[in-house]
Parts: sequence; structure tokens; C-alpha cells
Amino acid sequence: MRYFWNRFLRIYPGLWVCLFLTVIVAVCFGFNILYLRGGAWIMAQMAGIIFTPDFLAHFGFGSYNGSLWTIPIELQFYFLLPLVYLLAARAQSPNLVFFILLAIFTIIEFFSVLYLPDTGSLPKPITEKLFNYSFVRHFAMFMAGVVLQRLGVYRSNLIFGKGFLWIAVYLLFLYIVPSSAATIVMSGLILAVCTVSLAYTLPGIANRLLRGNDISYGVYIYHGLLINIMVTMHLFHRIEYLLFVWVGAYLAGYLSWVLVERNFLRRKRVKLKTLVSGDILGAVQRTGDIFPDTCWAQRTERLLTAPPSTKLSQQKQRQPAQG
Repeated sequence: MRYFWNRFLRIYPGLWVCLFLTVIVAVCFGFNILYLRGGAWIMAQMAGIIFTPDFLAHFGFGSYNGSLWTIPIELQFYFLLPLVYLLAARAQSPNLVFFILLAIFTIIEFFSVLYLPDTGSLPKPITEKLFNYSFVRHFAMFMAGVVLQRLGVYRSNLIFGKGFLWIAVYLLFLYIVPSSAATIVMSGLILAVCTVSLAYTLPGIANRLLRGNDISYGVYIYHGLLINIMVTMHLFHRIEYLLFVWVGAYLAGYLSWVLVERNFLRRKRVKLKTLVSGDILGAVQRTGDIFPDTCWAQRTERLLTAPPSTKLSQQKQRQPAQG
């Protein structure tokens, strides 16, 4: 239950505040939400069942928040992940289970792209909409991440520190190779490798810039709302409007983290400070394993693992003598 409680704290508090602000913005623009049907819709959104009702069809670009459609899929992944690892734990070769699941859902994704292509704004049958909102359509990408993690590909010289190279590979594949169902699926797998490589390129720069503030979720849930505000006000086709959305999304992400998410994450069964320190230490240890001569990694690892009294004495030694 600790796993599900921690996932709940990561997703729902920030989502609920974003939903509350969305309702306020929509009402200010003249949309009637505060009635029985609107209340039922709000309850569904709070549960993570994300959809745009017909009374918000003209809000912004037609979706009340275009990024939130992935929330129900993400929740399905959270429910399935323990089952996947339970299945792997019962097998003689756990990694083989992950490879088989990746292969199965990659094939499913191929036939989904082949027979249920993205038709843009054209109306779709309800069955196709439900399929697109299910984990089945997207589980291949999730399993690709699991397999890459299990294989420890970040240790490879082809992955570690090669993020910009993988961006170039991804873009070249996307724009040079003729589009087909097979290439669309393949581009998703290349994107998975690109994402992992970027995560291990210039390690530590995010922590130096953001100083431990995890704004990613806030940027993700608020940028769609900001775009809708701009579209509803007919503010588009100018570069300054794009900059407003960009800066506004990062500011909203920071405020969401400081005022909402961080406070709830402190209620996790494992303390947030312990998790952050463990993540940093793990990254440092991995860097030291890959580059044994990296002195800064070894010094940082010793600092993180040293007892508090040792850290305090080291800080005093670095302070200039007074008097």
C-alpha cells in the first residue's frame, strides 16, 4: 500500500489544484460549469478520468487541458508495474519476461498505428477513444523504459553523455526515413533511448539550476491551461505570446512544487530528503563506476555518506579563522 500511497501523493494533489484553477478560469471566461452535470464532471476529473465535456468544447483549442489526457494512462501504468515485477519474480529469467512483454506490446502498437492511425480532429468511435486511453496502446513505450533500466544502458559509452547525439539521430530518423507504421513505432523506441541518454548527459546540471525544485510535473499540467487562456483571448501568431506561455509554464511549475507538491510529498512513507539524497548518491556512484578517474564523483560520494559530525567538521575547516 505504501507504493500506491506514494503514487497518489505524486499525482493527485497537484492535479486537483490545477483542476480548481481551471474551473475558475473557465467560469471567468463565461463557461457554465457550476451545476449538476458540471459537478459530476469535476468529480470524474478529480478521480483521474480525464475528458473534455461538450460544455467546454469551445474553451481554448477544444480540450480543456491538452496535456492531461495522459494522466489515466499513467495511472494504469502505476497499477500494472507491480504486477509486471511480480510476474518477473516468478520466472527463472526475469529479464526475459520484460523482453517478451516489450515484444508483444510493440507488435500491438504496430497494428494500432496501421489500422487506427491518428486522424487529427476527425471524430472517432467511442471504442477507439477508449482504446487510445487504455494502457494497451502505449505500454510498449513504458516497457521500453523498463528494459533500458533493467539492462543498465546508462553505463554504455554509446548512451552516457551522448544525449545531443541521440537527439540528432532521432530527428534524422524522423525527417529522413519515409513514414510508415513500422517507422512510427521505431521512432518511439529511439525516443526512449534518447530520453535515457539525455538524463545522463551533463549530470547534475538540473540540480544546480533548479536547486532541488522538481518543476517537471507542474510544467506538464499547467502549460496546456496557459495555452487555452491565450487561445481564448485570441493571443497567438506572435513570438512574445509563445514566450509568455514558456515563462508562465515554468513559473507555474515552480509555484506548484513549492506550494503544493513538495508539501504533500513530505507525507510519503519514505522521507523526500532520503529519496533525493539516495538519487544523488546513486547517480554519483554510477558516474564513478563509469569514469573511475572522476575525482569529483568520489569526493561527493564521500561527502554524502559521511556522518553529520564529519560534514560539520569539514565545513568548519573550510571557514576562515576569525579574530
